[in-house]
Amino acid sequence: MKLLKSFSKTQDLETSAGTVYLVNEDPNQLQKDVEFLRSIEKRAFQLVLSEELHDEVNIEEDKISSEIESLINDIKAYGNCLLVSESIIDNLETSQVLLEDLDGIKGKFDCIVVNLNRSISNKKDDETVRIFLNIFNKVKVGGLIFIPQTTYDFMPNSRLGAEALLTLLDFKIELPIHKLNRMVIASKE
Repeated sequence: MKLLKSFSKTQDLETSAGTVYLVNEDPNQLQKDVEFLRSIEKRAFQLVLSEELHDEVNIEEDKISSEIESLINDIKAYGNCLLVSESIIDNLETSQVLLEDLDGIKGKFDCIVVNLNRSISNKKDDETVRIFLNIFNKVKVGGLIFIPQTTYDFMPNSRLGAEALLTLLDFKIELPIHKLNRMVIASKE
């Protein structure tokens, strides 16, 4: 194997996630790949922090409640689950906690379902990220995080922002599970 071209190494000690080795026999493709990585470097934090607020919130409480109940029933097989929500859903057979009571939860869970919208719609991006960091801390290693569309639509940069945040925190984005579309699913490594 021969080295076709060498590119200058970049280093940012605060956000360095590792080393990327690009290999391709076509120097043009290699250059395109380097340019793509440089563009990601430049906008990585813009994917998580957008400085936009979701002022006009249209939330259908009954629909969201029904979807969450269905989701909880579909993921029971994955272990003990915690629902982090803005309101307690009656007759739901899982552990539930209101966002404001999350700090009182001790222990880790196999699954966490995040059902937030109104509470994050008017927060600045850094506050929203802080909320999610606290939530993600409650999942066991190997556990799953479920972020339905009714939540990620209110996160900075919607689904892309949710995935970027999870990736930056070393979670692995999982393939969608049958019947669980419109959902970001990630596992803690």
